[in-house]
Amino acid sequence: MIKHIVLYNAVEGKETYLSSGHYQQMKQALESLVGRIDGLLKVEVSVTYNQTSHDICLYTEFTDKDSLEAYRTNPAHLEAAKIVRSLTKDRVSADFEV
Repeated sequence: MIKHIVLYNAVEGKETYLSSGHYQQMKQALESLVGRIDGLLKVEVSVTYNQTSHDICLYTEFTDKDSLEAYRTNPAHLEAAKIVRSLTKDRVSADFEV
């Protein structure tokens, strides 16, 4: 199994991001990918509850490395990524195998 974790900051700041509906928009765009992309097992989008370096966490699980690579270029993911890019900045990510 491959875990792919991405941390973002909200363009407008965390409080505005939450109150504007942008959190729900991003969450829906990403979590709706489960069942639409082969090998994508789980997607969770969360907002950090404390003062950290980033506001938002995307946690995903894939069956294997090939599934993660296919996800990166999948049209459904690319559409969701457009929404994410419009709402976020300062992206960092990590992938690891368990």
